[in-house]
Formats: sequence, structure tokens, C-alpha cells
Amino acid sequence: MAGFLFRLETVDGAPAEPPTFATAVPNWSPGGVIPLGHRALRVIGKRDDDADQPPVLVVEGRLAFRLRPHTSVEPGRSLPFGPQRPEEWG
Repeated sequence: MAGFLFRLETVDGAPAEPPTFATAVPNWSPGGVIPLGHRALRVIGKRDDDADQPPVLVVEGRLAFRLRPHTSVEPGRSLPFGPQRPEEWG
């Protein structure tokens, strides 16, 4: 079970979708990617200015996984998913 709760907000301060994120990782920082199925949120900032509330991760949403066309997959190799790195999100 996750041990750390974060509130998620967009750059303009609106709640992100989802508005909260429970995780076992306590040290999210800018550039981190939160995978959410077929999409992901990239962390672009962090605030912890209210001791009575969980910290806020400022995020932007992106598609994380798009299937690349392929004809077959060789035995022992994984399916060619991409783009997976933030610099490929474009």
C-alpha cells in the first residue's frame, strides 16, 4: 500500500486529473514522470507550504504510450511502445 499522498495541480493552480496521488516514493522532483495507464503526468514543480495538507506536485499531462506500427515481435523482445521519455513527448 502507498505511504505518501500528494495533491496534484496544473500550472494554473487547478486540480489535475486525478487530483491526488498515493505512492510509495516520497521524493518526486521536477522531471519525474507519474505513469497512469496510457498517459502520464510530468512533474514540473513541488510545493509543501501548508503543514496541514499533503504536498503539491505541479504537473502537466501527456500521452505516455503510443503503439508504433509493427509487423511482428521477435521471440524474447518486448513490444515496441513509445515514446516513453519526456523529451520524446513533443
